[in-house]
Amino acid sequence: MAGTIERRIECFLDDGTASNKAHEYFKAWFGLLERKVSSGAATRIALQYGSAATGTDHHDGGTPFGDNAFAVYRFAASGARAVPFELLIQFTTSSNFGSSPGNPGQTRSGTGSALGSVGIAFAVGRTGPSTFVSPWNGTTNNDGTDTKGTPVWDVGVGSVYVWPRSNNAGGGHAVNREDTVRIYVPDSSDPARLHIAADEDGISWACDVDDTNDYNVGYFGLVKVRSGTSHEIPLALLYKEALPYVPGISLGGTAGSAGDQGGAWLQDLSAMEGVYMDRWPHVFQITDIPNSGMATPAEFDEFAIPLGFGGPTGGFFGEIEFIRETHNVSTHDTGGSQDRVYLGNGTLGTAKISFSWDGATTPKSGASRDGVDS
Repeated sequence: MAGTIERRIECFLDDGTASNKAHEYFKAWFGLLERKVSSGAATRIALQYGSAATGTDHHDGGTPFGDNAFAVYRFAASGARAVPFELLIQFTTSSNFGSSPGNPGQTRSGTGSALGSVGIAFAVGRTGPSTFVSPWNGTTNNDGTDTKGTPVWDVGVGSVYVWPRSNNAGGGHAVNREDTVRIYVPDSSDPARLHIAADEDGISWACDVDDTNDYNVGYFGLVKVRSGTSHEIPLALLYKEALPYVPGISLGGTAGSAGDQGGAWLQDLSAMEGVYMDRWPHVFQITDIPNSGMATPAEFDEFAIPLGFGGPTGGFFGEIEFIRETHNVSTHDTGGSQDRVYLGNGTLGTAKISFSWDGATTPKSGASRDGVDS
């Protein structure tokens, strides 16, 4: 991973109207992604304000986003990653995801929840070996008026590689490539707590949907591929609606209707397969973490997340290093240094995700929908 990590953490989404929390969740992402633009790591290439909308304010602002607002960002190649990628994020406050002006669009292979939904997709365009172009097939006015093309992602003569997997050959949305991973549906009454962290090569997010210390976690970005091999598109998606991740369970079906999603492209780029994570079975257990054999005082070991292809091809793909795993620690513990926070569920003995943190903010202290930027 490369570049400065930028974060928007402790976003506390507590509006009394459930659907407004979908608006706030989208606005939190928009704020973080605009910071990536300001730092030069990303470029915004398309923006749609949403239905009957004229601006980018919160729902209670003068010119708020409207339903089916979306934004598209391009992350340029970096020193660690020769392939650029693009990100689309879209929301609605009712079960009309993909209606105009955000059409065509689906999330989790449908039109979303009556309480609102936020969906996200990623794509790469390629016209030849190591020759990459923008896969976005919509307009690029970037002024709030943009529209999608049909299909959403296309390069004409060449190939597109889209996450979620349902948008690719053999998937339920291979024609229009309009499906997104549904990363948020508001709880009808309880507040949510959201954290987002991104560098030049990837982005991770974690949300406690009802603020009960029970997180979902997602990651898209660079993978450290199997030693001794190379890969033109060393990127993967891994998203789990309820932690912990379960070793050996493939994430990323072709229908797009599952909540948990994942996927990576085979080395020859012939197909995207689902991915499964794994972990060391013996050192990764309650009795051996924290590690007193190699650290005084004892420290929590953190492990990169190994990924394997979940389809018929099989085999080890590589490791995610931006988020990591540990064990035998409580959700919201920071291990002392506060540059990482451990997120999962309320059971001490389950695996936790180690998530980038700012070194200062007390977890679960946030009371603002805009959170803490660092």
